[in-house]
Amino acid sequence: MISSYITRLFFIFICHAGALSARSLKQSRQNREDRPIHEATYSYPIERDPLVWNLGATHNTGDIQPTQLQGRIYVPAGAPRDRSTPLVLLMPGRYEGCRTFVQIPNHGEFPADMGTPDDEGRCEAGQEPILTHRGFDYLGRSLAKQGYVTVSIDPLMINRASGTELDTTLNAARARLILRTLEKVRDWDSDSTRSMDVLKFDLSNTVDFSEIGLMGHSRGGGGVRLAANMLMTPERLPVRELYDWGKLECRISGVIEVSPVWKRELGVKTTVIGPAWALVAAGCDDDLWGYRTLLIDVAMNLVDEKLQRFSTLQIDNHD
Repeated sequence: MISSYITRLFFIFICHAGALSARSLKQSRQNREDRPIHEATYSYPIERDPLVWNLGATHNTGDIQPTQLQGRIYVPAGAPRDRSTPLVLLMPGRYEGCRTFVQIPNHGEFPADMGTPDDEGRCEAGQEPILTHRGFDYLGRSLAKQGYVTVSIDPLMINRASGTELDTTLNAARARLILRTLEKVRDWDSDSTRSMDVLKFDLSNTVDFSEIGLMGHSRGGGGVRLAANMLMTPERLPVRELYDWGKLECRISGVIEVSPVWKRELGVKTTVIGPAWALVAAGCDDDLWGYRTLLIDVAMNLVDEKLQRFSTLQIDNHD
């Protein structure tokens, strides 16, 4: 029930966010819940990626913490090879990195989540890494059956890392991990050999990179918000990105945040201007007060934007 509700929410939201609405609405009428899909886990080596930390080669590499491009992809089987299939990227929130099981009398095994993996992604003996991104299996499969290529990103190594002065929540690092993943999806879509090597199925010429949806939970919510800014409106951020993410030539249609942590991102409170933007929050969430200030910030941003356009219009008319 929850799965179908969230899928419909995302489906309707992205439909109204861009030009794919006619195609998507047609698909929704055809009831494709039994549509076959492909899914696979992808995993690249753990590395100290300067782009994720926005640090150049002149910085001490000790300041660049280990990260990994890893996750799960869900693809509708038989998707047309005309780059018409929209893409959704999912980012989980922060959670403990390792899991063990304890015996509870009269109940059997019970998961106990504690600790973090080491620099190689390994937990202590008797523990196993927690694959939080697999919690989105239900959503990824449901969206794939509705005609979306969906990727759930594993933030395990980001979750174990230490915050920086400007990026205390590491949501900017999460945003760049999202964009690095988007870069890989472009790679798989451009070369059948590469997608076969990594995914074991051919994704080439499938994805419509002009219709992309982002969804994140908790700190993942802040991550998708920042990713949209870094890609679509980098001039709104106080920190210049060392890499021009615009080279990806992608367009974000919609952003959904589910109970995001509302903190200052890169020293400012960020909003989303351009793509459709929705926020889902529980009434008892302790960030609720922050959401209220968020709505005020959104309103002020929209007013400022309209005033700037009005001033430009007046100058143009005067000239």
